[in-house]
Amino acid sequence: MQSYLSPKPTANLREKLHVGIIMDGNGRWAQLRQQDRAAGHREGAAAVRRTVRAARRLGLRYRLLSMPMAAVLRTRAISEPRGFMKMLIAADSDEILGFTVFGAEATELLAAVQTAMVGRLPYTALRSAIYTHPAMAEGLTFLLRNTPAPVPA
Repeated sequence: MQSYLSPKPTANLREKLHVGIIMDGNGRWAQLRQQDRAAGHREGAAAVRRTVRAARRLGLRYRLLSMPMAAVLRTRAISEPRGFMKMLIAADSDEILGFTVFGAEATELLAAVQTAMVGRLPYTALRSAIYTHPAMAEGLTFLLRNTPAPVPA
């Protein structure tokens, strides 16, 4: 499990930046330390917090959205409400800078957000989409519905 800020090749670090948080390996991390899996998941959540602090230290302005997976209707249908999702959105635009999801069927959410990021779509494209019910991706509308307005530069 790692968290890092990975700048795209640019002369100005603050110009464009993608944030990556790799949440894989929580169980292995805990096993190597002879701890239970929950300890690994707590360390995974700590990786998200370290990434957010690193962004602040670099002077990056952003909007951070966070939501427990229990708020996604699909998690109730499959009885797996544990986890969370977080999204970093640029402070002065609607560009998605990073996304983390930890929970059941997370790959469905990752695929949708990654496609938006690669296509340089604003977060509003995900917020306004109509998703199949019940699907994990419909949780994106709940995550994004109360996004604060952009902050002028």
